[in-house]
Amino acid sequence: MSVSRFEVRLIELESMLHASVQRVGRAVRNMRQEMGGYSSKTPGSGDPGGGKGGRPTVFLDDPGDDRDRDALAVPVSSVEVQALGLAGRDDAAVALAELERQAVKSVTATGDLCDAMHVDPGPNWGTDARPGADRQVVLAYARLRRILDPEVTTIADLADIRHRLDAVENPVDRVFHLCQNWGYDPKRPAVPRQRRELMAVDLTEMWCVSHLRVGERRDRDRGELCQWCRKFEAAEGFVPPVELVQLHVDHRKVYDHQIKPFRQAHRDRTRNRTRGTRR
Repeated sequence: MSVSRFEVRLIELESMLHASVQRVGRAVRNMRQEMGGYSSKTPGSGDPGGGKGGRPTVFLDDPGDDRDRDALAVPVSSVEVQALGLAGRDDAAVALAELERQAVKSVTATGDLCDAMHVDPGPNWGTDARPGADRQVVLAYARLRRILDPEVTTIADLADIRHRLDAVENPVDRVFHLCQNWGYDPKRPAVPRQRRELMAVDLTEMWCVSHLRVGERRDRDRGELCQWCRKFEAAEGFVPPVELVQLHVDHRKVYDHQIKPFRQAHRDRTRNRTRGTRR
């Protein structure tokens, strides 16, 4: 059972907001702790502030590297801080301001999309209230959930809907990346940094969350996956990437030579995570 391209985009946005809701509280906490220009943690230790002997830290922001943020921490000297032009720059404060700004935009954009689709956007903050980014992200997610309600079928002006959907995508994408980059927590598993790697959210508990990413409603087998995705994960050690899921939907078969580059990429990521943990 397939769904429209419009629904696929909504499913992807929902996945990003769902992941952001899970990380935004930790992201805000980490940003506030690191305000002042220096990391509040000694690189690699996983413990708060190193105190005497602690060194400022540069975090390598590589979208292709899915290791925890602390594994990408590089301590730098005061001379290197000057050479890199980082003196006086407070990345945490900048990131928090950006997160708050984009979270507000996400709330406004999802509200506009609700209006265009004749959906009640639900509660709104009072004019005097200034809720933090965490509550704003939750509200944006709640509004998108209203749009994804199975009872919502009215699309009066498709061109207008697409325009408003584009307005939702930009701030939600920025919120997602800020939450993933800053919401690091050594007690929780790493999450995908790429939006296409996220599993879909299925509150009905009926459909495979892997196939939903490409617009296919496929019955679950065990857990949240269909039989094909579950067997793939058991054999390869990772859930099939969205590109392979699309091949499976289109041709009902995926060959080993098509899996091979993804298998190697998974091995490379695993090796990089292991190296980052040992450092």
